[in-house]
Amino acid sequence: MDVMAALIADGATLITTVVVCDLFTWGLQRDPAARPQSMDEVLAHPLFSSEANDDDIEGLRIPQLLAAAALGDLSTVESMVVQGAPGETEPLLGRCALHLAAAFGQDDLVRFLIEQPTVDAGALDAAGRSPLDHAQSMLERLKGNAKWEARLHAVIGALVQADLLKQIKRQATEGVTCAEGQRVRDYFQSQIGRSIDKYRPKVMISYATGTRNKRLGHPTDLDGEGCGPGMMYTNLVV
Repeated sequence: MDVMAALIADGATLITTVVVCDLFTWGLQRDPAARPQSMDEVLAHPLFSSEANDDDIEGLRIPQLLAAAALGDLSTVESMVVQGAPGETEPLLGRCALHLAAAFGQDDLVRFLIEQPTVDAGALDAAGRSPLDHAQSMLERLKGNAKWEARLHAVIGALVQADLLKQIKRQATEGVTCAEGQRVRDYFQSQIGRSIDKYRPKVMISYATGTRNKRLGHPTDLDGEGCGPGMMYTNLVV
């Protein structure tokens, strides 16, 4: 993530960034046999070829789907998803296409992927980080870069909305935990853009997710039934 952000901050193209990160990832494989075995093999990597800046680059170690997602190649991703490849992950970091699309601020691709029934918007990589975590980390690293801030804010909004809608659907059958409800409240607060301490929406946002837990005498720590419609109503108001 640091390498990626540093390259972008330095003005590197997306293709160059993907190629450099691919080489780093290859060299960091846990299995020594999966790493480059000679300098000749390293020099054969696309980073050292004249094609390193071409749109149609070959020879990368990460799956083609992930590279296309990082580069924002929606047509390629759509074609591969139709063929049943959306769950493909890279071997070292366990990231899927959605992780890469989120980190690279590819809003259209993120929105396309989260609409696929086989794609989990909250999928965790090998380090336990979600696509939303990746986007937020990149936003923190690229703070001050207006272009990238706009891209990443759009992605973060799409991912938070996906998480919100997923929770609303779950409310109808099983409820959500208080921690999950707090994430929804935090999201609503972030959209208002000012303190709500002196406004009634603070009460509305609390009721939108419920506060039913064992400490208050309820049998479970799940937010109560009927909160789903409250979430949807609050989202519309926000």
